[in-house]
Amino acid sequence: ELIEFGAHTLDHSILARLPAAQKRTQILASIDAVTELTGQACRFFAYPNGGAADYDSDCLAALRDSGIAAALTMVPGANTAATPRFEIHRHGIGAADSLARFKLQCHNLL
Repeated sequence: ELIEFGAHTLDHSILARLPAAQKRTQILASIDAVTELTGQACRFFAYPNGGAADYDSDCLAALRDSGIAAALTMVPGANTAATPRFEIHRHGIGAADSLARFKLQCHNLL
């Protein structure tokens, strides 16, 4: 597949602010919606905002139960074999960022 779509909750709620049952509903229903819309299994999830305080152990448990392969944060840093698969790091890139800054981020130098 050239393009793959992942889930991101039903309405961009910050999951850590919700009761446990709502977290689970936001996660699982969004995964089901992606699967239904694309006709393919949804394998990835991205936390809304993606900061370390925006998700918690309830979210991790729901994702483990869902069959998702990995979940993406916006916590910067390198990913290694020890990085938990439901807490994959990413670097944000903005319109004002230069190509040089992008290259530094990709090599975990910022």
